[in-house]
Amino acid sequence: MIPGNVPSGDPAEETTSEFQEAFIFNAHQILIEGYRRLEDPASYHGSEEDEITENLVDAMMEHIGSRPDSWIKMYQVREQAPVRTPGRTGKRCPKVDLELVAFSGVGIVRFSWEAKRLVRNNSVGIYLGTEGLGCFLSGQYARDCSFGGMLGYAQTSREAPWITIIGGRIPIEPAPRAFPSSTCISRHDRLSPLPRITIYHTILQFVTGAA
Repeated sequence: MIPGNVPSGDPAEETTSEFQEAFIFNAHQILIEGYRRLEDPASYHGSEEDEITENLVDAMMEHIGSRPDSWIKMYQVREQAPVRTPGRTGKRCPKVDLELVAFSGVGIVRFSWEAKRLVRNNSVGIYLGTEGLGCFLSGQYARDCSFGGMLGYAQTSREAPWITIIGGRIPIEPAPRAFPSSTCISRHDRLSPLPRITIYHTILQFVTGAA
């Protein structure tokens, strides 16, 4: 799963920055392998966001459980994971759509994804709005973290047109070569004391020809 030019993901062998690089890469590989395990992605072309996310999480966990590699056993996937936010506790606590957690020697590391359906003309506005990308920019998600992810569930066209539309609204750049081809990156300053954040945008296709 880890290409030769990417660190192993074992915190006993890598520096913190190298482990972070490997963790982000592995998170996306687990995501894509989970997507590939969905029997018929096109059958979700009319499904609600929560249904897609639920099945995607199950498929990602199945992939983790099927692998013999010892390093992958430190990963766990969560759906609707509570996010501790100042002033909001209990039922008022926000929940991130999908979270991948690594229990490692450097502590608990999380990669958070917010998911949105891409299905109509105003979908990208919602995807980039206060309930989408804005959750990261405001510090509601990944408050103490320098990375996070957006998932676009493409239900009316293939991935490339949606990436083009997103790129027309915010500056984006290609993800590193080993990442999925449907992933791009945007970088954002946030209000102090929040750290600058890199967002990995991945578009998953749920229309005819998605397999």
